[in-house]
Amino acid sequence: MQLSSPACSREGNSASFLSIYDDRIQTQQQLAGIYSKWADPGSAAASHRKPHLAVHSLATVAFILMCVILLESVGTSLLERYALHGANL
Repeated sequence: MQLSSPACSREGNSASFLSIYDDRIQTQQQLAGIYSKWADPGSAAASHRKPHLAVHSLATVAFILMCVILLESVGTSLLERYALHGANL
């Protein structure tokens, strides 16, 4: 039966802590690389998103413009109808 001394236990704990910290550092470095690719405007992912956002914005503006035109024509026809029926009363 072998008894472990407190010094051996501390060395084992220190080695496991160092291993955990090494894993954390490696993970953070990998994440930093991934985030830098996302933030880089010249990257493929960023350049792929830009046309999509532009098309979405243009579609939104076109939709709003069509709604305004439709509402204006409905309002004009209602005012004309009211003017015609109001004159006949």
